[in-house]
Amino acid sequence: MNAPIVFNRPTRDPLRERPPEGPFLAVLWRLRFLVVQDLDGKGMLFRVILWGAFAYMGFGFLIAPLAPEPVSGFWHMINLPFHEAGHVIFGWLPRLGVSIMGSGGQLLMPLICGVVMFLTTRDTFGVTICLWWLGQNFLDIAPYINDARSGTLPLLGGNTGQTSPYGFHDWQFILGELKMLHRDHAIAAASWRTGKVIIVIALTWGAAILIYNGWRTYGPRRLRS
Repeated sequence: MNAPIVFNRPTRDPLRERPPEGPFLAVLWRLRFLVVQDLDGKGMLFRVILWGAFAYMGFGFLIAPLAPEPVSGFWHMINLPFHEAGHVIFGWLPRLGVSIMGSGGQLLMPLICGVVMFLTTRDTFGVTICLWWLGQNFLDIAPYINDARSGTLPLLGGNTGQTSPYGFHDWQFILGELKMLHRDHAIAAASWRTGKVIIVIALTWGAAILIYNGWRTYGPRRLRS
């Protein structure tokens, strides 16, 4: 007679198991901390909802063309303070460095949040959200880079690259000083593609965490009679 199917937590901690034989499996075993988390029902449900929200927003970014409109809303307003803070915090650098660290501040903040979260809580799902945010910041700066030559994008204070003094438009100044102004569209496209790839990686990693831990915690297990 078949034993009933029950939903039960695993009795073994996979983080304490011995590594499997074989170099490839051993490497995967050592990286298991990237997906193994101890989640209860509420924690799992919250993460599933959160992943769904970021997947929905991420899909919108993934299908969008390189243009200011897809990134000019909610997330741009979140990223903008870190952009301006980058100029202030790194104001001791030469002028070129100060200009670079505007966009650099945007990219540093999600990296810092992700590293701190991992070191303090080992919440790898939270790290995937920070990684998603990093990808979104690459998307956010792409239209700014793309505008370096044309100078038509509205800037802080209502100026544009055409109407403001040289140096006010970060990427016009950066690429101009580096003699790479003619490459603005190519660099912007690379930033746009990089952002999309990072978002896909973040969502895939987050889904792997949810699927693995959901099955490990709530998956059907046949108990021997």
